[in-house]
Amino acid sequence: MKNMILFETDFNYKVFERERKIMKVTTNEITNKKTVIAVKLERKIDGAYVIDPLTNSFLKDELWSNNTALNTQKKYMRTICSFLNYCRYMVSRDETEFADLKDGLFKMKFRHACLFLQDQVARVESGEIKPNTVGEMEYPLLRFYQYLLDCGVINENVNKILEIERKKNKIKTIHNPFRQIGTYYVPFPKNEMVFQSVRDFTDDSFEDRLENIRLMINLARNYYKDIAFALCLMFYGGLRLGEVVNMTRSNLIRPVFYDDDDTGEDGFVVHVEDNPELFAGKKTKSNNQVKRRTKFAALEVIDIPLVSDVYKDHKLHIKYLEREKKINNNFAFFYSTHKGVPLTYNAAYYQFKKLGEIFIETLVENGDKKTLENLTDVDTNDFKMTPHLCRAVFTNLGIDLGYTKEQMKNRRGDLSPHALEAYWNRKIVKKKRQEVVSTMQDEAIKSYRSRKET
Repeated sequence: MKNMILFETDFNYKVFERERKIMKVTTNEITNKKTVIAVKLERKIDGAYVIDPLTNSFLKDELWSNNTALNTQKKYMRTICSFLNYCRYMVSRDETEFADLKDGLFKMKFRHACLFLQDQVARVESGEIKPNTVGEMEYPLLRFYQYLLDCGVINENVNKILEIERKKNKIKTIHNPFRQIGTYYVPFPKNEMVFQSVRDFTDDSFEDRLENIRLMINLARNYYKDIAFALCLMFYGGLRLGEVVNMTRSNLIRPVFYDDDDTGEDGFVVHVEDNPELFAGKKTKSNNQVKRRTKFAALEVIDIPLVSDVYKDHKLHIKYLEREKKINNNFAFFYSTHKGVPLTYNAAYYQFKKLGEIFIETLVENGDKKTLENLTDVDTNDFKMTPHLCRAVFTNLGIDLGYTKEQMKNRRGDLSPHALEAYWNRKIVKKKRQEVVSTMQDEAIKSYRSRKET
Protein backbone atom coordinates (compact mmCIF):
# COMPACT_ATOMS: atom_id res chain seq x y z
CA MET A 1 0.00 0.00 0.00
CA LYS A 2 2.86 2.38 0.81
CA ASN A 3 4.18 2.18 -2.73
CA MET A 4 0.93 3.36 -4.26
CA ILE A 5 0.91 6.87 -5.72
CA LEU A 6 -2.50 8.20 -4.72
CA PHE A 7 -2.18 11.74 -5.99
CA GLU A 8 -2.16 11.33 -9.76
CA THR A 9 -3.16 14.80 -10.94
CA ASP A 10 -5.54 13.70 -13.69
CA PHE A 11 -7.75 11.73 -11.27
CA ASN A 12 -10.40 12.85 -8.80
CA TYR A 13 -11.71 11.11 -5.68
CA LYS A 14 -15.47 10.65 -5.99
CA VAL A 15 -18.18 9.26 -3.71
CA PHE A 16 -20.76 6.85 -5.12
CA GLU A 17 -23.27 4.20 -4.01
CA ARG A 18 -22.66 0.51 -4.55
CA GLU A 19 -24.31 -2.76 -3.54
CA ARG A 20 -22.32 -4.85 -1.08
CA LYS A 21 -22.91 -8.59 -0.72
CA ILE A 22 -22.99 -10.00 2.82
CA MET A 23 -21.45 -13.48 2.80
CA LYS A 24 -21.78 -16.33 5.31
CA VAL A 25 -18.21 -17.29 6.20
CA THR A 26 -18.83 -21.02 6.75
CA THR A 27 -20.68 -21.68 3.47
CA ASN A 28 -19.56 -18.69 1.37
CA GLU A 29 -23.23 -18.05 0.53
CA ILE A 30 -24.73 -14.59 -0.07
CA THR A 31 -27.04 -13.97 2.89
CA ASN A 32 -27.92 -10.33 2.25
CA LYS A 33 -27.21 -7.29 0.09
CA LYS A 34 -26.75 -3.79 1.36
CA THR A 35 -26.21 -0.42 -0.30
CA VAL A 36 -23.09 1.34 0.96
CA ILE A 37 -20.98 4.36 0.08
CA ALA A 38 -17.71 3.72 -1.77
CA VAL A 39 -14.94 5.89 -3.26
CA LYS A 40 -13.51 5.72 -6.75
CA LEU A 41 -10.58 7.41 -8.45
CA GLU A 42 -12.07 8.77 -11.65
CA ARG A 43 -10.02 9.96 -14.59
CA LYS A 44 -11.13 13.44 -15.63
CA ILE A 45 -10.55 13.00 -19.35
CA ASP A 46 -12.89 10.03 -19.96
CA GLY A 47 -14.58 9.05 -16.67
CA ALA A 48 -12.70 5.73 -16.41
CA TYR A 49 -12.17 4.80 -12.77
CA VAL A 50 -10.71 2.35 -10.29
CA ILE A 51 -11.91 1.64 -6.75
CA ASP A 52 -9.59 3.41 -4.32
CA PRO A 53 -8.19 0.75 -1.95
CA LEU A 54 -7.31 2.92 1.05
CA THR A 55 -10.48 4.97 1.47
CA ASN A 56 -12.61 1.88 0.88
CA SER A 57 -10.61 -0.02 3.52
CA PHE A 58 -11.40 2.84 5.89
CA LEU A 59 -15.08 2.59 4.96
CA LYS A 60 -15.13 -1.18 5.41
CA ASP A 61 -13.36 -1.22 8.79
CA GLU A 62 -14.80 1.94 10.34
CA LEU A 63 -18.24 2.52 8.84
CA TRP A 64 -19.62 -0.52 7.01
CA SER A 65 -18.79 -2.87 9.88
CA ASN A 66 -20.61 -0.61 12.37
CA ASN A 67 -23.75 -0.33 10.23
CA THR A 68 -23.25 3.42 9.96
CA ALA A 69 -26.19 5.11 8.20
CA LEU A 70 -25.73 5.64 4.47
CA ASN A 71 -26.07 9.42 4.65
CA THR A 72 -23.51 9.54 7.47
CA GLN A 73 -21.11 7.48 5.35
CA LYS A 74 -21.68 9.95 2.53
CA LYS A 75 -21.05 12.94 4.82
CA TYR A 76 -17.77 11.44 6.09
CA MET A 77 -16.45 10.54 2.67
CA ARG A 78 -17.37 13.82 1.02
CA THR A 79 -15.17 15.57 3.59
CA ILE A 80 -12.32 13.07 3.15
CA CYS A 81 -12.56 13.16 -0.66
CA SER A 82 -12.60 16.98 -0.61
CA PHE A 83 -9.44 16.88 1.48
CA LEU A 84 -7.67 14.35 -0.78
CA ASN A 85 -8.68 16.26 -3.92
CA TYR A 86 -7.35 19.43 -2.30
CA CYS A 87 -4.02 17.67 -1.69
CA ARG A 88 -3.99 16.42 -5.28
CA TYR A 89 -4.63 19.96 -6.53
CA MET A 90 -1.87 21.44 -4.37
CA VAL A 91 0.56 18.78 -5.65
CA SER A 92 -0.33 19.69 -9.24
CA ARG A 93 0.48 23.34 -8.44
CA ASP A 94 3.87 22.39 -6.97
CA GLU A 95 2.99 23.97 -3.62
CA THR A 96 5.99 23.63 -1.31
CA GLU A 97 4.00 22.38 1.71
CA PHE A 98 2.64 19.50 -0.39
CA ALA A 99 5.80 18.59 -2.32
CA ASP A 100 6.40 15.47 -0.19
CA LEU A 101 3.05 14.01 -1.34
CA LYS A 102 4.43 13.54 -4.85
CA ASP A 103 5.95 10.34 -3.49
CA GLY A 104 2.62 9.06 -2.20
CA LEU A 105 0.13 9.16 0.62
CA PHE A 106 2.50 7.53 3.13
CA LYS A 107 4.23 10.92 3.52
CA MET A 108 1.04 12.67 4.58
CA LYS A 109 1.30 14.73 7.76
CA PHE A 110 -1.13 16.44 10.14
CA ARG A 111 -0.17 19.79 8.61
CA HIS A 112 -1.76 18.87 5.27
CA ALA A 113 -5.21 18.61 6.88
CA CYS A 114 -4.51 21.77 8.90
CA LEU A 115 -3.79 23.70 5.70
CA PHE A 116 -6.94 22.28 4.11
CA LEU A 117 -9.04 23.38 7.09
CA GLN A 118 -7.36 26.82 7.15
CA ASP A 119 -8.44 27.18 3.54
CA GLN A 120 -12.01 26.27 4.51
CA VAL A 121 -11.94 28.93 7.23
CA ALA A 122 -10.95 31.45 4.55
CA ARG A 123 -13.98 30.33 2.55
CA VAL A 124 -16.17 31.06 5.57
CA GLU A 125 -14.72 34.56 5.82
CA SER A 126 -15.44 35.17 2.13
CA GLY A 127 -19.04 33.99 2.59
CA GLU A 128 -18.72 30.84 0.45
CA ILE A 129 -19.65 28.37 3.19
CA LYS A 130 -21.21 28.52 6.65
CA PRO A 131 -19.15 28.41 9.90
CA ASN A 132 -20.77 25.13 10.98
CA THR A 133 -19.54 23.43 7.79
CA VAL A 134 -15.89 23.67 8.87
CA GLY A 135 -16.69 22.27 12.30
CA GLU A 136 -18.44 19.30 10.68
CA MET A 137 -15.27 18.50 8.70
CA GLU A 138 -13.07 18.17 11.79
CA TYR A 139 -14.25 14.84 13.18
CA PRO A 140 -14.23 12.81 9.89
CA LEU A 141 -10.66 13.99 9.26
CA LEU A 142 -9.56 13.06 12.80
CA ARG A 143 -11.13 9.63 12.34
CA PHE A 144 -9.40 9.18 8.97
CA TYR A 145 -6.00 10.19 10.35
CA GLN A 146 -6.40 7.80 13.29
CA TYR A 147 -7.08 5.01 10.81
CA LEU A 148 -3.97 5.91 8.80
CA LEU A 149 -1.91 5.84 12.01
CA ASP A 150 -3.39 2.50 13.11
CA CYS A 151 -2.62 0.94 9.72
CA GLY A 152 0.93 2.27 9.71
CA VAL A 153 0.29 4.17 6.46
CA ILE A 154 1.64 7.44 7.90
CA ASN A 155 4.11 8.34 10.62
CA GLU A 156 3.76 11.19 13.11
CA ASN A 157 5.23 11.96 16.50
CA VAL A 158 1.78 11.25 17.98
CA ASN A 159 0.29 7.80 17.41
CA LYS A 160 -3.01 8.29 19.21
CA ILE A 161 -5.38 11.15 18.49
CA LEU A 162 -8.67 9.34 19.19
CA GLU A 163 -9.63 6.61 21.63
CA ILE A 164 -12.58 4.59 20.38
CA GLU A 165 -14.71 2.49 22.77
CA ARG A 166 -16.80 0.53 20.29
CA LYS A 167 -18.92 -1.30 22.87
CA LYS A 168 -20.02 1.97 24.47
CA ASN A 169 -20.10 3.78 21.11
CA LYS A 170 -17.91 6.53 22.59
CA ILE A 171 -14.94 8.35 21.10
CA LYS A 172 -12.55 10.45 23.17
CA THR A 173 -10.13 12.97 21.68
CA ILE A 174 -6.60 12.38 23.02
CA HIS A 175 -4.68 14.86 20.86
CA ASN A 176 -6.21 17.20 18.30
CA PRO A 177 -3.51 18.22 15.79
CA PHE A 178 -5.79 20.85 14.25
CA ARG A 179 -6.01 22.87 17.48
CA GLN A 180 -2.33 23.02 18.46
CA ILE A 181 -0.97 26.58 18.78
CA GLY A 182 1.52 27.40 16.03
CA THR A 183 1.79 27.84 12.27
CA TYR A 184 -0.78 25.16 11.49
CA TYR A 185 -3.35 26.08 14.13
CA VAL A 186 -6.86 26.07 12.64
CA PRO A 187 -8.92 29.05 13.87
CA PHE A 188 -12.26 27.26 13.70
CA PRO A 189 -15.02 29.85 13.39
CA LYS A 190 -17.42 29.99 16.28
CA ASN A 191 -20.56 28.08 15.40
CA GLU A 192 -23.62 30.23 15.10
CA MET A 193 -26.31 29.55 17.71
CA VAL A 194 -28.55 27.21 15.79
CA PHE A 195 -32.28 27.64 16.07
CA GLN A 196 -35.00 25.35 14.86
CA SER A 197 -35.01 25.84 11.09
CA VAL A 198 -37.67 23.25 10.31
CA ARG A 199 -41.16 24.67 10.33
CA ASP A 200 -43.72 23.79 12.98
CA PHE A 201 -47.44 24.51 13.16
CA THR A 202 -47.11 26.76 16.19
CA ASP A 203 -44.57 28.39 18.49
CA ASP A 204 -46.19 27.72 21.82
CA SER A 205 -49.70 26.26 21.68
CA PHE A 206 -49.95 22.57 22.53
CA GLU A 207 -53.60 22.40 21.47
CA ASP A 208 -52.95 24.21 18.17
CA ARG A 209 -50.18 21.73 17.42
CA LEU A 210 -52.51 18.77 18.04
CA GLU A 211 -55.35 20.31 16.01
CA ASN A 212 -53.11 20.75 12.98
CA ILE A 213 -51.73 17.20 13.30
CA ARG A 214 -55.30 15.89 13.29
CA LEU A 215 -56.25 18.07 10.34
CA MET A 216 -53.33 16.89 8.24
CA ILE A 217 -53.92 13.21 9.06
CA ASN A 218 -57.62 13.47 8.21
CA LEU A 219 -56.83 15.21 4.91
CA ALA A 220 -54.47 12.34 4.11
CA ARG A 221 -57.25 9.84 4.82
CA ASN A 222 -59.36 11.58 2.20
CA TYR A 223 -56.77 12.38 -0.45
CA TYR A 224 -53.60 10.30 0.06
CA LYS A 225 -54.45 7.02 1.82
CA ASP A 226 -51.01 5.57 1.09
CA ILE A 227 -49.38 7.86 3.67
CA ALA A 228 -52.17 8.48 6.22
CA PHE A 229 -50.89 5.96 8.78
CA ALA A 230 -47.31 6.93 7.92
CA LEU A 231 -48.12 10.43 9.20
CA CYS A 232 -49.30 8.92 12.49
CA LEU A 233 -45.95 7.15 12.92
CA MET A 234 -44.06 10.32 12.05
CA PHE A 235 -46.07 12.85 14.09
CA TYR A 236 -46.62 10.69 17.19
CA GLY A 237 -43.58 8.38 16.99
CA GLY A 238 -40.89 10.65 15.54
CA LEU A 239 -40.02 8.22 12.73
CA ARG A 240 -38.22 9.53 9.68
CA LEU A 241 -39.78 9.03 6.26
CA GLY A 242 -37.01 6.58 5.29
CA GLU A 243 -37.75 4.52 8.41
CA VAL A 244 -41.46 4.44 7.63
CA VAL A 245 -41.15 3.21 4.05
CA ASN A 246 -38.74 0.49 5.24
CA MET A 247 -41.43 -1.10 7.40
CA THR A 248 -42.67 -4.61 6.79
CA ARG A 249 -45.77 -6.04 8.43
CA SER A 250 -43.66 -7.96 10.93
CA ASN A 251 -41.99 -4.69 12.02
CA LEU A 252 -45.23 -3.69 13.72
CA ILE A 253 -44.61 -5.24 17.14
CA ARG A 254 -47.79 -3.95 18.76
CA PRO A 255 -50.44 -4.52 17.61
CA VAL A 256 -49.49 -7.62 15.62
CA PHE A 257 -50.50 -6.96 12.02
CA TYR A 258 -52.10 -10.37 11.55
CA ASP A 259 -54.24 -10.08 14.68
CA ASP A 260 -57.47 -8.53 13.43
CA ASP A 261 -58.88 -8.29 16.96
CA ASP A 262 -56.14 -5.89 18.11
CA THR A 263 -56.51 -2.48 16.45
CA GLY A 264 -54.00 -0.61 18.61
CA GLU A 265 -56.20 0.73 21.40
CA ASP A 266 -53.39 -0.11 23.85
CA GLY A 267 -50.73 1.71 21.83
CA PHE A 268 -48.26 1.09 19.02
CA VAL A 269 -44.65 -0.14 19.01
CA VAL A 270 -42.54 -0.34 15.84
CA HIS A 271 -39.24 -2.13 15.18
CA VAL A 272 -37.14 0.12 12.95
CA GLU A 273 -34.72 -1.72 10.67
CA ASP A 274 -33.40 -1.84 7.11
CA ASN A 275 -35.39 -3.97 4.68
CA PRO A 276 -33.52 -3.55 1.37
CA GLU A 277 -35.46 -6.39 -0.25
CA LEU A 278 -38.41 -3.99 -0.50
CA PHE A 279 -36.50 -1.87 -2.99
CA ALA A 280 -34.67 -4.48 -5.04
CA GLY A 281 -33.92 -3.11 -8.50
CA LYS A 282 -33.95 0.54 -7.44
CA LYS A 283 -30.85 2.37 -8.66
CA THR A 284 -30.48 4.90 -5.82
CA LYS A 285 -31.30 3.52 -2.39
CA SER A 286 -29.88 6.03 0.10
CA ASN A 287 -33.25 7.70 0.71
CA ASN A 288 -34.87 4.31 1.25
CA GLN A 289 -32.46 3.31 4.01
CA VAL A 290 -33.00 3.92 7.69
CA LYS A 291 -30.61 6.21 9.56
CA ARG A 292 -30.48 4.29 12.86
CA ARG A 293 -30.94 0.54 12.64
CA THR A 294 -32.40 -1.94 15.14
CA LYS A 295 -34.27 0.45 17.38
CA PHE A 296 -37.80 0.42 18.71
CA ALA A 297 -40.20 3.35 18.62
CA ALA A 298 -43.36 3.73 20.67
CA LEU A 299 -46.04 6.19 19.63
CA GLU A 300 -46.85 8.95 22.08
CA VAL A 301 -50.01 8.09 24.03
CA ILE A 302 -51.95 10.97 22.51
CA ASP A 303 -54.87 10.65 20.12
CA ILE A 304 -54.68 6.85 20.27
CA PRO A 305 -58.37 6.52 19.19
CA LEU A 306 -57.56 8.53 16.02
CA VAL A 307 -54.38 6.54 15.33
CA SER A 308 -56.30 3.29 15.89
CA ASP A 309 -58.97 4.36 13.37
CA VAL A 310 -56.33 5.26 10.79
CA TYR A 311 -54.61 1.92 11.38
CA LYS A 312 -57.89 0.05 10.78
CA ASP A 313 -58.38 2.02 7.55
CA HIS A 314 -54.82 1.21 6.51
CA LYS A 315 -55.31 -2.53 7.03
CA LEU A 316 -58.57 -2.44 5.07
CA HIS A 317 -56.76 -0.59 2.29
CA ILE A 318 -54.04 -3.28 2.15
CA LYS A 319 -56.67 -6.05 2.09
CA TYR A 320 -58.44 -4.29 -0.76
CA LEU A 321 -55.19 -4.10 -2.76
CA GLU A 322 -54.57 -7.80 -2.09
CA ARG A 323 -58.10 -8.79 -3.01
CA GLU A 324 -57.88 -6.86 -6.28
CA LYS A 325 -54.40 -8.36 -6.89
CA LYS A 326 -52.90 -4.90 -7.22
CA ILE A 327 -49.75 -5.55 -5.16
CA ASN A 328 -46.77 -7.74 -5.97
CA ASN A 329 -45.71 -8.89 -2.48
CA ASN A 330 -47.35 -9.69 0.82
CA PHE A 331 -44.86 -8.45 3.38
CA ALA A 332 -44.52 -4.66 2.79
CA PHE A 333 -46.47 -2.37 5.12
CA PHE A 334 -46.83 0.67 2.85
CA TYR A 335 -47.69 0.48 -0.83
CA SER A 336 -48.07 2.76 -3.81
CA THR A 337 -51.68 2.21 -4.83
CA HIS A 338 -50.90 3.49 -8.31
CA LYS A 339 -48.02 1.06 -9.02
CA GLY A 340 -48.76 -1.79 -6.62
CA VAL A 341 -45.19 -1.84 -5.28
CA PRO A 342 -43.74 -0.99 -1.84
CA LEU A 343 -43.91 2.76 -1.27
CA THR A 344 -40.51 4.38 -1.85
CA TYR A 345 -39.13 7.49 -0.17
CA ASN A 346 -39.51 9.56 -3.34
CA ALA A 347 -43.11 8.43 -3.92
CA ALA A 348 -44.04 9.15 -0.30
CA TYR A 349 -42.25 12.53 -0.46
CA TYR A 350 -44.26 13.44 -3.55
CA GLN A 351 -47.55 12.52 -1.85
CA PHE A 352 -46.55 14.51 1.25
CA LYS A 353 -45.78 17.53 -0.92
CA LYS A 354 -49.18 17.34 -2.68
CA LEU A 355 -50.93 16.80 0.67
CA GLY A 356 -49.10 19.88 2.00
CA GLU A 357 -50.64 21.97 -0.77
CA ILE A 358 -54.12 20.80 0.21
CA PHE A 359 -53.31 21.49 3.87
CA ILE A 360 -52.20 25.05 3.06
CA GLU A 361 -55.36 25.63 0.99
CA THR A 362 -57.47 24.43 3.93
CA LEU A 363 -55.67 26.80 6.32
CA VAL A 364 -56.32 29.68 3.90
CA GLU A 365 -60.01 28.76 3.69
CA ASN A 366 -60.19 28.57 7.50
CA GLY A 367 -58.42 31.92 7.84
CA ASP A 368 -55.75 30.39 10.09
CA LYS A 369 -53.18 33.16 9.64
CA LYS A 370 -51.17 32.18 12.70
CA THR A 371 -50.35 28.66 11.42
CA LEU A 372 -49.71 30.01 7.91
CA GLU A 373 -47.23 32.50 9.36
CA ASN A 374 -45.38 29.71 11.20
CA LEU A 375 -45.11 27.67 7.99
CA THR A 376 -43.79 30.60 5.95
CA ASP A 377 -40.13 30.50 4.93
CA VAL A 378 -38.72 33.98 5.65
CA ASP A 379 -36.08 33.63 2.91
CA THR A 380 -38.47 32.75 0.08
CA ASN A 381 -41.65 34.26 1.56
CA ASP A 382 -43.37 31.02 0.60
CA PHE A 383 -44.88 28.13 2.53
CA LYS A 384 -42.36 25.40 3.28
CA MET A 385 -43.43 21.88 4.20
CA THR A 386 -41.24 18.78 4.04
CA PRO A 387 -41.66 15.39 5.77
CA HIS A 388 -39.16 16.52 8.41
CA LEU A 389 -41.92 18.83 9.65
CA CYS A 390 -43.42 15.75 11.36
CA ARG A 391 -40.21 15.06 13.29
CA ALA A 392 -39.95 18.70 14.35
CA VAL A 393 -43.56 18.67 15.54
CA PHE A 394 -42.91 15.40 17.41
CA THR A 395 -39.88 16.94 19.13
CA ASN A 396 -41.70 20.10 20.20
CA LEU A 397 -44.63 17.96 21.32
CA GLY A 398 -42.23 16.05 23.60
CA ILE A 399 -40.78 19.30 24.97
CA ASP A 400 -44.34 20.51 25.68
CA LEU A 401 -45.00 17.25 27.55
CA GLY A 402 -41.95 17.84 29.76
CA TYR A 403 -39.43 15.34 28.39
CA THR A 404 -35.78 16.05 29.21
CA LYS A 405 -33.17 16.41 26.47
CA GLU A 406 -31.83 12.92 27.21
CA GLN A 407 -35.32 11.42 27.07
CA MET A 408 -36.05 13.12 23.75
CA LYS A 409 -32.70 11.92 22.39
CA ASN A 410 -33.77 8.35 23.15
CA ARG A 411 -37.29 8.81 21.79
CA ARG A 412 -35.96 10.28 18.53
CA GLY A 413 -33.26 7.63 18.24
CA ASP A 414 -30.42 10.17 18.11
CA LEU A 415 -26.86 9.19 19.02
CA SER A 416 -26.33 12.39 21.02
CA PRO A 417 -28.45 15.30 22.29
CA HIS A 418 -26.60 17.65 19.88
CA ALA A 419 -29.35 17.32 17.27
CA LEU A 420 -31.79 18.75 19.81
CA GLU A 421 -29.84 21.96 20.48
CA ALA A 422 -31.83 23.92 17.90
CA TYR A 423 -35.11 23.01 19.61
CA TRP A 424 -33.87 23.73 23.12
CA ASN A 425 -32.33 27.05 22.01
CA ARG A 426 -35.76 28.04 20.75
CA LYS A 427 -37.23 27.09 24.12
CA ILE A 428 -34.57 29.05 26.06
CA VAL A 429 -34.99 32.19 23.92
CA LYS A 430 -38.76 31.96 24.24
CA LYS A 431 -38.47 31.68 28.04
CA LYS A 432 -36.07 34.66 28.21
CA ARG A 433 -38.37 36.70 25.99
CA GLN A 434 -41.29 35.92 28.30
CA GLU A 435 -39.17 36.90 31.33
CA VAL A 436 -38.23 40.21 29.68
CA VAL A 437 -41.86 40.93 28.78
CA SER A 438 -42.96 40.02 32.31
CA THR A 439 -40.29 42.31 33.83
CA MET A 440 -41.33 45.16 31.54
CA GLN A 441 -44.96 44.66 32.53
CA ASP A 442 -44.04 44.67 36.24
CA GLU A 443 -42.01 47.87 35.76
CA ALA A 444 -44.88 49.49 33.85
CA ILE A 445 -47.37 48.58 36.61
CA LYS A 446 -44.99 49.88 39.31
CA SER A 447 -44.51 53.14 37.41
CA TYR A 448 -48.26 53.52 36.91
CA ARG A 449 -48.96 52.98 40.62
CA SER A 450 -46.20 55.43 41.55
CA ARG A 451 -47.79 58.11 39.33
CA LYS A 452 -51.23 57.41 40.83
CA GLU A 453 -49.88 57.86 44.36
CA THR A 454 -48.33 61.23 43.52
